[in-house]
Amino acid sequence: FLEYKEEDYIKIEDFITTKPWWDTVDVFASNIVGTYFQAYPEMIHPIITEWRQSGKNMWLNRTCLLFQLRYKDETDFDLLKGLVVQYLEVDEFFIQKAIGWSLRHYSRTDPNAVREFVKDLDLSPVARREATKYI
Repeated sequence: FLEYKEEDYIKIEDFITTKPWWDTVDVFASNIVGTYFQAYPEMIHPIITEWRQSGKNMWLNRTCLLFQLRYKDETDFDLLKGLVVQYLEVDEFFIQKAIGWSLRHYSRTDPNAVREFVKDLDLSPVARREATKYI
């Protein structure tokens, strides 16, 4: 792990929300945010609860969906499913792409769980295409 302090989430949030774009946010979410939460798992719930609020910030919402990309079997699939359901109707390409991307990554670990989860969901075409790419 990188050396983090618990209060580093303030700097992390600032980085995500200051002049963000998908390429920097994506790398930051899956690497920096992901490893921060592995170092401080007790911070996941309070921070994700704040960031996932609909009106908060689209890039923070995307980070919520992507921070577990490298977690594989350590993914909190219940958290991911809750985020996906919350953002299903968000009409924003970058959120819909992140829904699909996060599910696609987890499908490499548990394809049956993802298949079962998405079968009755009204996913956007881009989210469905990404989510079911390997299943």
